[in-house]
Amino acid sequence: MKKHILSILSLSLFCYGSALACGGDFYEEDFYASKAFNQETTEEQEFFPFLRTYNFSYEKATIKVNQNCNDWASYFGISPEQAYYLVTKSSKTSLEQLIQSGKATDPNLKFANKSFCKAKKDGLTYLAFAKYLEPYMDTKETNSYDLWEYRYYEKPLNELKYDETLESLINAYKSQTDNQLKMRYGYQIVRLAHYKKHYREAIQYFDQYVESLKIKPEIYYYALSQKAGALDALQNKCRNCEPVNAPKDQAIFDFLKVFNESKDLKFAAYNSLRFCSKGMGLKRAFMIEKQSVKEACNTYFLLAYNNFNNPINELDKIVKFDANAPQAKVLMARFINEVETSSNLYNRWEAPKSARTFLNNIDEAIRIAESQTLNAQNKNFWNLATAFLHTYCLDYGKAKSYLSKVNGSNDLFKSQKDLLSTIIDIVEPATFSEELANKLFEKHENRFSEPIITELMVRRLGEINAKGKQRLLTSGIGGEEIDPQIWEEIIALAKKSSKSKFEKWLLEKDGEVDLKELNNHLGMSYFYNGNIEKANSLVTSSDINLNAKCAFCYTIGHIIYNGSEDESTFYNDYIQEIMGNVSFENINFKDALSHLSKLLKQSEGSGDKAAKASFLLGNFYYNFGSKGYYRWRIAYSGEYGTVATKYYSEALNKVSNDLELKAKILFALAKATEEGDRNKYQHGEILPYFRSLNELTQTAFRQQALSKCLYFADYVNGN
Repeated sequence: MKKHILSILSLSLFCYGSALACGGDFYEEDFYASKAFNQETTEEQEFFPFLRTYNFSYEKATIKVNQNCNDWASYFGISPEQAYYLVTKSSKTSLEQLIQSGKATDPNLKFANKSFCKAKKDGLTYLAFAKYLEPYMDTKETNSYDLWEYRYYEKPLNELKYDETLESLINAYKSQTDNQLKMRYGYQIVRLAHYKKHYREAIQYFDQYVESLKIKPEIYYYALSQKAGALDALQNKCRNCEPVNAPKDQAIFDFLKVFNESKDLKFAAYNSLRFCSKGMGLKRAFMIEKQSVKEACNTYFLLAYNNFNNPINELDKIVKFDANAPQAKVLMARFINEVETSSNLYNRWEAPKSARTFLNNIDEAIRIAESQTLNAQNKNFWNLATAFLHTYCLDYGKAKSYLSKVNGSNDLFKSQKDLLSTIIDIVEPATFSEELANKLFEKHENRFSEPIITELMVRRLGEINAKGKQRLLTSGIGGEEIDPQIWEEIIALAKKSSKSKFEKWLLEKDGEVDLKELNNHLGMSYFYNGNIEKANSLVTSSDINLNAKCAFCYTIGHIIYNGSEDESTFYNDYIQEIMGNVSFENINFKDALSHLSKLLKQSEGSGDKAAKASFLLGNFYYNFGSKGYYRWRIAYSGEYGTVATKYYSEALNKVSNDLELKAKILFALAKATEEGDRNKYQHGEILPYFRSLNELTQTAFRQQALSKCLYFADYVNGN
């Protein structure tokens, strides 16, 4: 089975763009490639920070509806979304308005009427106090997954009067009869002492104001993480502190407890474990005896996650403890993402050696996934995961069988089911054709704008050499393209009288197609390939304006390009002699093509005059190459870069008596041959031109090159 995997992965490059649940517009697709399998089908929001990604969208995402917001929603009797805005987005001023007058100018707080404000005044008072404290926290605790999210200070903590603030918090705590609010004030007390580096007091305050309440809502674990941080600081970071009366690994126990029980702070607790006990926290945590199935599953999960290795071994152990463990779904999602990513991260079409570990374990992954479809309660995820894994192995029959079992009542699973069905329809046929492309579009039109489907269709269209349609599918008609076949096919398609629905969509999806513009593009592609006459006949207009001094000149700079050429080093020999009275200021590219056509005619035959015309043609193409003055203005490719060398070679073959011209041509050939590749110099490919140039000892140009080009000087001096 494994031998087939690279085939499907090389075809697919599965990609999928997703926005985190309740996450707003912050999400960006992975840097290298998006994926087909949406890891959020795990539906375990507390584990989202552990999903595999090359950006920090999961880890830094502000999830609106976390457990803290749910607790506030329950307290206030409002929706989680309203609680999110009230707690995290509303200003201290707005909260004070609600407390004082029962209404705020903020339109998003309309739900807070006078009766609400009167009944929940204590809660609003706490929030206003918390917002007063927040700017002084040098390590900002937010509703993001990453508790320790460093930022620039808004207000230095030392500006906060510690004793007065602490007294106010303690008085507020004591005056409260609601234990939920007492717990929140207790959290603020512990956090303030921790951040002010009163570590011993922070631990004491936790026991006194938090633990003593004998309740454990989400905010309890916020406070516990602060206490654990203070304890770790005392035991491992504070050199002159007196020993604290606590077990050596108590901070590790506390952070583990936060990880095991908190819904909001799992990722923060993981990071804390990584760095506590002088970096030994996780290692010691793995050796602590586990008291429950959940703790055992979490330990194996952390082991798999922290090692960034193949998670299948730990996944297998977890499902043996609990087939419904959320950690199992997360590790499977990470495994699938790794298979997708490793297969295209470095090379778009071939899996590198880094993928072998995962690909070699795909049979075992399938065995576990199939078993989970029978044993787990949430069969939707496991049926979908199994279908994806079988798709990677080209077993489309099994893939479709498991996919049919996915319940599409959930929008996310419905979308994933439809996406994988579309993918299979595209990749399953052994051969491809224009007719099949049309049928696929008829069936899956709503999916054809998605990146994954675009990539798959581009790949399959490439099998039938439909370059024009590939271009339209990916880039439309904007920009330049070097291959004339692409524009020829697009023009033929635009002129076609009877178009399929797919062909009409390709032509119209980015706006109206202009045949004049297409011919212009075709003309430019002919120019790239050195076909000046065809280019001149097709290009009717251009927004490219040139300076003839820069476009037809040559330079005596370094062979290896290392920066913009100084215009003072430009040499304009032969331009006036061969081209006549050409403006050295503005010349439109369309006009330049006319001059190139004339030069082409003048280059016919042999002799010094024809050699000079060919030399100027070479200069023009060189200046639009990877090192030339106008390299930024026109598309460049390796094939296009050979055009300058072609004209310089013709010039060398035509020159007769003008040794200075011959010297210039030889040096130009050396530069054009190197074309940005230092290896060509190191491997001696340009040395024949240096050898011939060095033999022209009587020429002034050889002396100029010797003084201005270190590479040539090194050659002459035998270095």
